[in-house]
Amino acid sequence: MSKSTNIFFKEQSEITRQKLELYNWYIKKYAITLLMANFWDWKIFIADLFSWPWFNWKDKWSPLLLIDTLNELLSNPVLLNKYANPEVIMLFNDKDNIEELKTNISNYSVSKHIKLNYESKSFSDILPWLKEIIDKSNIPKFFFLDQFSYSTVSLNDIKTLFSAKNTEILLFSPVIDLHRFVNAENLKNNKDHKTRKVIEDYTDKWIWDHYEWDIYKLCDEIVCKLKKELKSDYIRYILLDDWKRKNALFYLTRHPLWLIKFNNVAIKLWDYWIWRLDIKKKKNEKEEWFQICLFSEKEIDEKAICKHALFESKLIELLTDKEVSNKDIIIFSAINWIEVSETNKILKEYKKQWKLQVRYVNWLNTKWLYISDKHWNEVISFIKLKK
Repeated sequence: MSKSTNIFFKEQSEITRQKLELYNWYIKKYAITLLMANFWDWKIFIADLFSWPWFNWKDKWSPLLLIDTLNELLSNPVLLNKYANPEVIMLFNDKDNIEELKTNISNYSVSKHIKLNYESKSFSDILPWLKEIIDKSNIPKFFFLDQFSYSTVSLNDIKTLFSAKNTEILLFSPVIDLHRFVNAENLKNNKDHKTRKVIEDYTDKWIWDHYEWDIYKLCDEIVCKLKKELKSDYIRYILLDDWKRKNALFYLTRHPLWLIKFNNVAIKLWDYWIWRLDIKKKKNEKEEWFQICLFSEKEIDEKAICKHALFESKLIELLTDKEVSNKDIIIFSAINWIEVSETNKILKEYKKQWKLQVRYVNWLNTKWLYISDKHWNEVISFIKLKK
């Protein structure tokens, strides 16, 4: 076992488990959706640029979880009957542990449809090398950036990766460490302080504006800056909560369908975490802290009910003054962190009460609203609230 494993990974923390669960669940949805779509010659590219150790004591780390998931997906008979030779190109990069990783994976079962690549570079060194490769390809690209320090990946680094076509990024950030020091006097008085530089890189606020920020506001500000700099509305964060520590995963894409898929996975996983906590309480087991903060603190305090009520009011406001296409409503739902199926339920109830005016592109389509994931890129209906 490497020295870094002994020092940093004595046991898998709750936050690490949450992070890897979401990563694993999303890869299942992401990979199978893209491989079944046949848009890119049945190929996708996945890069884990901070692979870290091969395992976390008894728990599998991201490289092995990724291989397990893809082994299962690439043996799917439906996929293989449709196309016999799908390909997942995988890149594992780790400056310190790559040889150990290669040795262990060489003794592990890997699907013939997985093409493995290894690099042992620092993040600053691999980025220009990687950009030369990714710029030449249009296939979908997923980057998992599981940085150990919040200062490792700069906003310019994100821009470099995000400039490639058909790119998604899942960025881990130990934001609690940023939040702990935002009000420190030595940051205010030292423009060259590393933490200050990171805060000013990822937010538009000056350092002295941070004194009232909670962890949610800090993450919101980071998302606002990412949206502006990357010119995309399809950016999300999920807080990973272990009571004393709160870190975040930032999800970045330009593709509305990919955001829809990510929303679906994240919301279902959040429901799963809540359910697991309830089961523990019912069994009167020792209560442990589980992730319950996918939504904002206020929405959690109000048991997330206000989240749907707030969205419904936004949706009705949108439909009050003009016709809105089913496609725009679907994207509006995704941006507001709502499953499209939930939006459909809201609108069906309004339609049932004769409160909606629906106009169809094809006059034969008179029954459905076409508010569903599969119609995300089709303009079939226009909807407006009746006056």
